Amino acid sequence: MSDVPAMPLFCEPLLADTDHLTDCELGLYMRMIAKLWLAPNRRFPNDDEWLTRKFRRTADQVRSELRPLIQEFFKCDGNCIYHKRIDKEYEHIRKTQSARSASAKARWDKEKSECKRNAPTPTPTLTNKKDSVASPEGEAPPNVR
Repeated sequence: MSDVPAMPLFCEPLLADTDHLTDCELGLYMRMIAKLWLAPNRRFPNDDEWLTRKFRRTADQVRSELRPLIQEFFKCDGNCIYHKRIDKEYEHIRKTQSARSASAKARWDKEKSECKRNAPTPTPTLTNKKDSVASPEGEAPPNVR
């Protein structure tokens, strides 16, 4: 299983920010942020050839479809493309996940230390096989009546 947490989707701000986009543009934007969420360090190379391969577009489509979305919604630091909201949400979820894990571990350790004794493990008893098998005449064994 992946160690990447689930990406939250806040519909109201998403629709408010992208209301002017066509359905096709919105779908491409959603694909971009989903791939960005899964990318190492939530960064894409700022390279048209890389974008062409990853988004299955021609070089002209990258320039006409992806670059306007990148310019409007994403940030570039020269070599990488990133999204401030995605970074913020990812870090928030990681911190929440870590805090919940630590809380559960502390609770589990506390409950384990409060246990004074464990129940004894029952010792298995062996039965005599002769007594547990019915006799050939169809009678019940002598100890079962």
